[in-house]
Amino acid sequence: MERDQSPWMKGFARRVFALRIPGTRAHRALAHAYLGARLAWFELQRIVLFQPMFEALCASVGQGVRLELCPDSKLPFLQNVALHLARDVRLSGRTSFSGARNAKVRPRIEIGEGSYVGHRCVLRAGTGIQIGQHVLIASNTLLSGDPGHPLSAIARRSEPAPEGELGEIVIEDDVWLAYNVSVVGTVRIGRGAVVAAGSVVTRDVPAYALVAGNPARVIRSLGPEEPVVPAEIRAPEAASDASGPSTLTAYRARFFARYSELFLAGAEHVDASTEERVRALWNRVLDDLTPQPTKELVLGEPNVVADPNTPGGK
Repeated sequence: MERDQSPWMKGFARRVFALRIPGTRAHRALAHAYLGARLAWFELQRIVLFQPMFEALCASVGQGVRLELCPDSKLPFLQNVALHLARDVRLSGRTSFSGARNAKVRPRIEIGEGSYVGHRCVLRAGTGIQIGQHVLIASNTLLSGDPGHPLSAIARRSEPAPEGELGEIVIEDDVWLAYNVSVVGTVRIGRGAVVAAGSVVTRDVPAYALVAGNPARVIRSLGPEEPVVPAEIRAPEAASDASGPSTLTAYRARFFARYSELFLAGAEHVDASTEERVRALWNRVLDDLTPQPTKELVLGEPNVVADPNTPGGK
């Protein structure tokens, strides 16, 4: 029996479904108040409940670790793994940490200083996962050194993956794993590398390489960055005029920048006298190591040697 659907009822329903009230300043204030109250409530839960519970489950936790709560998940999942977090690590409450069931020793996951683990990430350790400092791991990333099951259809009904197939994943400092990346097997990702979104990494990645694809392949080299030297200890030769510095001056500036940064590492304040002593020291070292040219070949006359102390060079 067909239900009677009058045109009037359909029109009334359409008008009801289309009803809306334009947003006003009052609604904006209400929105800010709601979001602020929710944030405050989440922070209160994090401080007094969820972060202490999470840290109690970890093997070690450094200073400044922050657990970021999600509406649908406030406590990360930990199972059969020793989790070590260095200082200033940030991670989502919607993260999973686990270890292979058949590993000889309890798998270990280490996350280095200043690293970030985004939402819905899964870290499954085979023999272990090591994450360096200042590593960025975007949402939906999978790190798995455990295949999970054997290939045999009969064996995987009741057995885990063979112990010999368990792998270790090492991610060095300053690596960026973009959205939805998978790293599986025994893999080392070199320092400063970038893995593009959606890539599947099954082999080692060189340092400072951009990789993408399934399986991931090297797209290009990024090259290591030059060290950043504070202005108060930067060599005066580093600043040059429009004509550009000489080869010796440029080399001197680079040498000073690299080694003065190491020499003064950890100093909270560098006074003028210390700066001058360091600059004089490295300038003397450079003068001793760099031979001063006294003669040069004149372009266009390959068989004539020019003497710079003689007018006209001849």
